[in-house]
Amino acid sequence: MNIFEKNIIQLHQEKGRQWLARLQHTIDCLTDKWTLSDVQPVDNMTWHYVAFAKQNGQTPVVIKIGCDKAVSADEYRALKYFNGHGAIDVLDYDQKYSALLLEQAVPGNLLIDERHNIESTISIYANTINTLLQQKNVSDKFVHVSHWCRAIYRITDTRVDKKYVDLAQQIRLFLLSSLKDEFVCHGDLHSENVIHHQDQWIVIDPKGIVGEVAFEAAAFDLLSDDELKNADNAPDLIFSRIKLLAEKLNIDQVRLLYWVFLRALISAQWFIEDGGDPSRMLLIANCLFSLVSKLIDEG
Repeated sequence: MNIFEKNIIQLHQEKGRQWLARLQHTIDCLTDKWTLSDVQPVDNMTWHYVAFAKQNGQTPVVIKIGCDKAVSADEYRALKYFNGHGAIDVLDYDQKYSALLLEQAVPGNLLIDERHNIESTISIYANTINTLLQQKNVSDKFVHVSHWCRAIYRITDTRVDKKYVDLAQQIRLFLLSSLKDEFVCHGDLHSENVIHHQDQWIVIDPKGIVGEVAFEAAAFDLLSDDELKNADNAPDLIFSRIKLLAEKLNIDQVRLLYWVFLRALISAQWFIEDGGDPSRMLLIANCLFSLVSKLIDEG
């Protein structure tokens, strides 16, 4: 059993087993419907079936099939909202099979592979956000970030220090009570969801969440795994990159810092709920706890 299958079964239990058992039939049906050929599954699937293909024998496309109908519907809604402006184009959606037919990004290299020059990476990331958030018509069809923030009130796992939870609750109250400009955000904009297509960087896999720019930017991969393991300079690296990212986006760096901490706790809880490992998110929270606590106390 591969990682993809384990994830689906762990998250969805019997529903996931049944979905996996029907998956090949689903692929065959969608292949016929969308006139696909040369269907090649990617080798790093985690939560969705994803494959490259050719439509009508020539157009490169991506087929993405989900077990969770709500997640697939949210992604379709977000992609239709962005309508190709800073995001990959969605070509079709099959509600019955929770499947998306997407434009294939060419050459398709990911922003995470550009980390050898972190300043350039941050500039690209900031420009991508600015392109994505040019649309101003915020719709009530999308979930508000306040719903995501409720996760911190569900934290009971003993691996999460109570002082982190208490601080996160304080930050949540401050951030949500002082929100101003809001946009439809990607919602999960880490560097593996920013991809090079033709002559620009665009996003894939959006969630479609209403929030502020600082919330969106707080998903950036501030540290590599190796950097995060180095406890001596990890906090300084995080802070310096938050400062640079805030400058590039012309936003308040303290709000960005708060959102990074809060999102780390939210993500940790989601990992716990899904049976995953929250340790990376808790390391980030640990790196920032002292600084964030000081700012809140002064604030």
